[in-house]
Amino acid sequence: MLFELKSFPEFRHLNKERNHVVFDENSSRLLLVDDHLLTVLLNIQSLEEEGLAELRRKHGQTDALEIAVKTMQELVNARVLKPKSTTEPQLTVGIKGHEPRINFMLLNVSMACQLACKYCFAEGGHYGRPEHQTIMSWDVAKAAIDMMDFRDVEGYSIAVGFFGGEPLMNWDVIENSIRYVKQITAEYKLTRVAFNMTTNGIGLTSERAKFLLDNDCRPMISIDGCESTHNSMRPAKASDLNSWKSSVQGYETWLSLGGPPLTVRATITAKDTDVVSMNNLFRGIGFGAINSQLVQTEDPDLKLSLQQLHQFEGQQIALLNDDVTKSTDLRRVFDALRQAHPRTRFCGVGHSGYAVQPNGDIFLCHRFATDDTFKIGHVSRGLDSGVLDRFTGWSTNSSPSCFRCWARHICGGGCYAENYFATGDPVSPNPERCYLTKSMLYHSIEFLVQNSDNIPTLPLQSIPEC
Repeated sequence: MLFELKSFPEFRHLNKERNHVVFDENSSRLLLVDDHLLTVLLNIQSLEEEGLAELRRKHGQTDALEIAVKTMQELVNARVLKPKSTTEPQLTVGIKGHEPRINFMLLNVSMACQLACKYCFAEGGHYGRPEHQTIMSWDVAKAAIDMMDFRDVEGYSIAVGFFGGEPLMNWDVIENSIRYVKQITAEYKLTRVAFNMTTNGIGLTSERAKFLLDNDCRPMISIDGCESTHNSMRPAKASDLNSWKSSVQGYETWLSLGGPPLTVRATITAKDTDVVSMNNLFRGIGFGAINSQLVQTEDPDLKLSLQQLHQFEGQQIALLNDDVTKSTDLRRVFDALRQAHPRTRFCGVGHSGYAVQPNGDIFLCHRFATDDTFKIGHVSRGLDSGVLDRFTGWSTNSSPSCFRCWARHICGGGCYAENYFATGDPVSPNPERCYLTKSMLYHSIEFLVQNSDNIPTLPLQSIPEC
């Protein structure tokens, strides 16, 4: 076959014209096609005259077939349809001599934390590092920022993120970093400059919230559901501190200053998979969306059972049919489908973004920071190109598990760190995440076809009808 297509006959009855629902795996486009065009798409072997002649010989040179062939050619020219590659994907990883352009830097400014989360991948926040290496100095933060590729170009962006531990426990470095980046980019007209932070919100005072608001830094607040679940999963180290109430109070401080609704980040464990109830709770508090991520652990008390995984899947589908904007995880898949921008990579790891530890060590990302295998340099000497070259080729084309998957250009192969800790290989997808992503894509397609005339929450890119 010339095209790699996935057809959904079970959705045909959902559109008025009863057209076939087809997904082009290479362009990531969703199409509604009639019988004649589907015949052409499933049988044509080549766009050359020889291929067209063979098609006509097998199916007859009818007016309907010629119209379908012409439509196909127009869709190919418009890149709505994309023929599959004639060469097999390269399964080797690594690009020698790769010159990264760093436009995103995640600063792990503080490995200290007020909480003792039971599932913390950072080993309690300190990432297994000595006590004296837990707080980032301004010198390290400045050196990391100085490594970034600042330029004022249309369509370009510069972003600095703050992480931990709990980043707000090193406020001075956060404030200095934001002021320094703003100083560098003060005259920029074209480049978008952004800041972000993942925080428990406990240290979000009025003064700090106002500074973040004034400088366009949008924190994401970590809360794991209702008060009892959250306090069980994210207990405070101090016995007199209610971690749930303290986090909510920090967010309420943000809202009291006129801050826009933020995203709440919830880790889903076996203790609570009721994401719909979480959404209702978080909406009541004033959050705009929920970023729900499955816990990654082998702890039998926390890891979801197969039954719970399916319950979580059902909850996500319920959110989709209610309001897709409520879940950032769902919306990520839904928007990728609507926008039809094929992805060969999950993120910019190894290409445009890195994570810096308090001692100045540079890692591919913060999730890899407990494993020195993925340490790729130091702010005092820059990136180690010899080490970095081993990781720059990661893509769906370097994964035997992904390069023939129908959903590969929507998910980009999944989070490399999540893959690594689940399978031992950054480009071999975490089975649970892979299953859920394909499930969400399948149901997003169903939802789009069923609601193509009226989607009130998001503007819908037109689905070409042939």
